[in-house]
Amino acid sequence: MKNTTKPYMPKSYTPRKKTEGFNGGSTPSGFGAGKKSSHSAKNNASVTPSVSQNPLLNEAKKMLARKRFGQNFLISQSVIDGIVRCLDLDPATDNVLEIGPGLGFLTQSIRPQVKHLTCVELDKRMVDYLARKFQLLAPKTSEGIEELEAEDLDTIETDEPEEEAPYVKGGNLLDPIHVEGFSLIQQDILAYPLDSIPYEKFKVVGNIPYNITSGVLFKFAGELEETIVPMRQKVQQLTFMVQREVGERMVAPAGGKAYSPLSIALQYWFEVQQEFLVPPEAFQPRPKVTSVVISLIPRAEPLCQVDDLAFMKKLVRASFQQRRKTLKNSLLHDTGIQAAALEKALLETGISGMARPETLTIEQFGALSNALSRQQ
Repeated sequence: MKNTTKPYMPKSYTPRKKTEGFNGGSTPSGFGAGKKSSHSAKNNASVTPSVSQNPLLNEAKKMLARKRFGQNFLISQSVIDGIVRCLDLDPATDNVLEIGPGLGFLTQSIRPQVKHLTCVELDKRMVDYLARKFQLLAPKTSEGIEELEAEDLDTIETDEPEEEAPYVKGGNLLDPIHVEGFSLIQQDILAYPLDSIPYEKFKVVGNIPYNITSGVLFKFAGELEETIVPMRQKVQQLTFMVQREVGERMVAPAGGKAYSPLSIALQYWFEVQQEFLVPPEAFQPRPKVTSVVISLIPRAEPLCQVDDLAFMKKLVRASFQQRRKTLKNSLLHDTGIQAAALEKALLETGISGMARPETLTIEQFGALSNALSRQQ
């Protein structure tokens, strides 16, 4: 799956140093319950402890994951460390938005390494849990609010109540909590108004539920045809854990089965790179699929110049509608493109009409789009 083509490197992007065990497509070094690390003793700190000794697993078992929220709690410290490494954080300057912090395992590793961290979590139980865990609410003994005790962390309700009204002992956590260097917001990330993020520049990280992956990607990255997307100017990096199949489509180069309109839409505006694979046993409960960590770095300029991105999007979708057809047959079917115009455009760009759509690079799609749109 590795892209053998030379990646575009924007001026603002400095490649992070390759860390052993974290090259694209590999699993983090030392991952596995109770497995002995193949590295020297100095690396043993990154090895995930055995099941009985894993404090993250023990903590995760106390909280029932909710299927409707797509919750799978990340319980591997080596994977968490790998994600933090990918973010390449600077405590003096970096602001981070974390999507779906859950039990806060990644949160607690990121928080000391950033200037400010904002966590957006949909599940009210998790918001309550995080507020107590990170001591975001000042203990109160007046106005009928009980003082928060340390043992409350172990007694959070594990059923799945359907209540809509605020219910937590600490107060109404539907209101955002802001303390120095940290904000906790109970909100659906797909409904969260991004213009309310107070940062001029920031990084985004999250273990994204599979059912909202596309929505989250395009909320921050924008669609292919969108030329004005404020987030592209503000986001320094997006690092998401997604289902492996989706990740393969995100990074796929031309010529492979995974190459798709999603590959083109993201790679046109971003440098997309696979960081490492994450096996099911890194989660509680275990998902049925392997996950992958993917990073997106905004390009200083789009991959190529396209006159009409909306037309290019239409061209790409039509081309991939029936992948087994030749490019010529795909584009002459229900697109409104005239045969003579297509023949002229193919001749002008040097692209064969007998080629399969997945063999065309993004630059070739851009050139073909320009040649066709200029004839209209």
